[in-house]
Amino acid sequence: MTDQSDPKQPTRRGPKEGSLVRRAPGIWDIRATVPRQRRQLRSTVRGTKAEALAALRKLQEAADSETGAIADARLTVGRLCSLWLAVVKPRVGSRTFMAYAAHCRLYITPAFGNCRARDLRPHLVEAALDGWRIGERKDREAKPLSSRSVGHVFSTLRTMYRWAVRKQVISVDPTQRVDPPRVTKHEMQTLAPDAIAQLLAAAEATELLAPLAVAVATGLRRGELLGLRWGDLDLEAGRLTVRRALEVVREELRADDGRVSYCYETREKPPKTAGSRRTIMLAPSIVTILARIRFNQRNSRIADGLGRDQNAYVFADRDGSPWDPGAFSSAFAKLVKTARLPHVRLHDLRHSYATLSLQAGIDLKTISASLGHADIGTTANLYAHVTETLQARHAERVESVMGGALATAVNGTDSPDLTHSKSNVSQKPAFRIKTAHKYGHSMVAATGIEPANRGPGRSRLIPESPLLYGFSRFRVPVGPFESRLILRNPLDGR
Repeated sequence: MTDQSDPKQPTRRGPKEGSLVRRAPGIWDIRATVPRQRRQLRSTVRGTKAEALAALRKLQEAADSETGAIADARLTVGRLCSLWLAVVKPRVGSRTFMAYAAHCRLYITPAFGNCRARDLRPHLVEAALDGWRIGERKDREAKPLSSRSVGHVFSTLRTMYRWAVRKQVISVDPTQRVDPPRVTKHEMQTLAPDAIAQLLAAAEATELLAPLAVAVATGLRRGELLGLRWGDLDLEAGRLTVRRALEVVREELRADDGRVSYCYETREKPPKTAGSRRTIMLAPSIVTILARIRFNQRNSRIADGLGRDQNAYVFADRDGSPWDPGAFSSAFAKLVKTARLPHVRLHDLRHSYATLSLQAGIDLKTISASLGHADIGTTANLYAHVTETLQARHAERVESVMGGALATAVNGTDSPDLTHSKSNVSQKPAFRIKTAHKYGHSMVAATGIEPANRGPGRSRLIPESPLLYGFSRFRVPVGPFESRLILRNPLDGR
């Protein structure tokens, strides 16, 4: 029975059940309202009324899933950045939050700040990544952003959108369909023993000699090195315990008139990971250097009327305050330039310690514990280029320790050396092989066994076509009404 009702007449439904409108026979418009938002989801369905009702129920479920704690559909990416930063500030480290805030302020907000958060599309994100890669930087650095820095900005944007979807602020994460930028890995810089000696010789008349010697001999991070206190050292036993690190944090100050200013503060923090809380044994020369620093520091404090302090910093200013990490890195950069060494960072001393330890034959587990890595896999991945070289040396040492037993067992006493010998198997391409080899009264051809055509009454080879890959094609009569096609190499000479 044909439905004769008005095709434009909507079907009455209950609250929160959506709207079903018959536009034409077999064509239905369905709508579902997102709760607490002035927004609807719409779709067109072709089929029966039962199929349209089933599609409407699914559309209503999708609308209900888009209900979030923030009902403002006009939420912009800039406002989303502010909400997200306020939530993550007490949950992440100070340096991590500084990076998040800088990425939002310098790159994400200028690119998408006025765009609605739910309207951001993957192609817009990809265009922004290309712009960050080739455009000008927003900070004080002159060179363009590296691929790693672009990857960090994208990681911040992706983390923010994942949080927004998880908290039902928005329903779709546009970064899911964007491939992360490919990071170009650069070979890490390390110093050879002679370069380390040259560096320490240049620092001999400066205050950098002691901290740089400890850094080279222990592999400590900058914050761990400058955060050392005398209570962390046991010079009689020759060991050092890492309990804290120094970091520089940028604080935001707001004046009464609304102006914003920033100040930098140096403060202590716990070690980077649980494995970073570690004890390191010291070389005798490092113990001697530290004992000399303690003697001079105690005399200086007594002369200033401060007295001994077991909790004082090992590397400190005259007033006892710790060495500023930024100033320490700047002084190191000037020293490297003065010593005319290749450009290396302060953190490359840590890489040099790990590389030289591996070359000295120290096992990877011991080095990983000394560096304070979370697991041995981190150490293996960072220094894979060194471990490959060591594996080759290890194979040679194994054979030398066994006294040539492996070579004798495999090759025998009178076996020739086949390492550099040439194979007697022809390496010519297949089409260069002779097509037919005469053997007796027959020959082996590409088409099978053919008569050798010797003696009186032999078959005549009839050329059929020009050269094909260096071969001539011939037809050999095998009967009054048939012939067979064979190939012959003109270089054969037959």
